[in-house]
Parts: sequence; structure tokens; C-alpha cells
Amino acid sequence: MAKTRIVLLDDHPAIAHATSTLLEMAGYKVECFHSVAELENVQYSNPDLYLLDRHLPFKGGLELCTVLKSDPLKSHIPVVIMSALRDTHILTRKAGGDAFLAKPFTRQDLISLVQLLTHNG
Repeated sequence: MAKTRIVLLDDHPAIAHATSTLLEMAGYKVECFHSVAELENVQYSNPDLYLLDRHLPFKGGLELCTVLKSDPLKSHIPVVIMSALRDTHILTRKAGGDAFLAKPFTRQDLISLVQLLTHNG
């Protein structure tokens, strides 16, 4: 069975690395990007889940979420927005996102949410 593929977008390398490591240790395949421009310039297959930081240079995760959810080829892919700002859960829903993950989060919070959204639990 193929591994669940996750696109992780976070402009803080330490957070991206730690999150990616937690996901990989749980058996997920992670493609990690540090900016929307970097993600847009790379050819990649559709992932099973997008994990996006709210605050990114130039275009944030909420903006990207809106774009992804308006694309008929990508709208079915779950999008999780991560942020330390608690009001983000409301903005995530308005942007069409599937879930909000509050930073800092635990390994269990992360893995449980990914399992729920990818039906791997």
C-alpha cells in the first residue's frame, strides 16, 4: 500500500523539520516547502493532505487554501492550517480549510488529525 503523501508548507525551517520528522516517523511521505513560490515552482503529484502555516512571506496559508479549494482538481484534498493565533480556526473555515492545528501542537495532536483527514486511523 502506498504511503500517504503530505505537502508541508512552513517558512520556519526548524518547525518544518520537526513536523516533517514526526510525520515521517509515523509512516507518512512528506514533501516540505518553505514558501508558496517554492511550492508553485515545483512539479509534484497531488498529495493526500496539505499542511500549511498561516503566516508565510508574500502569500499566506489561508490565501493558498482558498486557491486550492477553488481548483476543481485539488478541492477534494484536505487542507490543515497551522498557527499560534487562536482566531485562525474561524479564518480557516472561511478559507475553505478542513481543519486548524494550533501551534505548538503535540505529536499526538498532529498524527490524530492527519489520520482523521486521510482516513488512516
